[in-house]
Amino acid sequence: MEATINGVVVRSDGDNGLRIQFATRQATSSTPHHCNIIITNPAPKTIAAMRKEKGKVTLKAGYRDGGMGLIFQGEILQVRNGRESVADTYVHVIATSGENGRNYAVVNKALSSGHTYSDRVKVAMDAFKGLGLRQGFVDELSQRKFPRNFVAHGMAADLMREICRANDANWFIQGDQVHLLKSKSTLPGGTHVINADTGMVWLPEQTIEGVIVKVLLNYDIYPGSKVQLNNASIQQAQFSPATSGSAQNELYKDGSILALSADGTYKVWRVEHEGDTRGGNYYTTLTCTAKELAPALSSLIVDVPSDVDQAGTQ
Repeated sequence: MEATINGVVVRSDGDNGLRIQFATRQATSSTPHHCNIIITNPAPKTIAAMRKEKGKVTLKAGYRDGGMGLIFQGEILQVRNGRESVADTYVHVIATSGENGRNYAVVNKALSSGHTYSDRVKVAMDAFKGLGLRQGFVDELSQRKFPRNFVAHGMAADLMREICRANDANWFIQGDQVHLLKSKSTLPGGTHVINADTGMVWLPEQTIEGVIVKVLLNYDIYPGSKVQLNNASIQQAQFSPATSGSAQNELYKDGSILALSADGTYKVWRVEHEGDTRGGNYYTTLTCTAKELAPALSSLIVDVPSDVDQAGTQ
């Protein structure tokens, strides 16, 4: 694998070089994607070079026979260092993707009567561009023409949120691209077939967050991708016999928010990559929902860091 942190390139092939541990979390929500990289026993000058302000981070990973692919691109939030043991030190890099654009991009423009949602999206995208982001995939939106003038004033993130609510969509930042994706849509790029022959590890499981499936690291799957699963391999959620569990039980029934897809087609809404150059396989964990039921779930998606994302070394 290879990490580039503030221009400092750190490589490891699992046998030689530094030990590198990584974990990324990305979703179809406006919550900034984030990444943790832990490097064991780096040189002091390497740590000093990583601490420069406004540093950039790219993380590539893969397998010896299959090459490497980009799994994260963002900006440094924090660089901290400490000790794993008496003999070993570490540096922990925490990075986010597009956080400056999401938090600080401002819109201030008037649109005349007859404008559309696409015109409003362009206003927001122009604001994001000023902070290093660019327009990614933008789904087809309502062609309604507004009868009155509109003054876009405030945060670009708020404008995007309003547009998404009106069009049953979500917006998110992947790397340096801003995507706007309708709930029933998936990103271009075809369907990823997931089974034991294509790297699936153990069996998918139906949970309160969606269907969770673990595969050997796959850098071609992003939030918003479409995957094909064999429904017969999915471990169905267990209903709770308690009175307090009845509401949650309803969510799993056919046609409800967390039901299995009728044809095995699912939309990925969260992607988590993890690996350790001294610890065996690299994995990608996908959280998916039935594509046809995604509109009901989209309003419930709030991606927040887990305890693992805040962890140090051990």
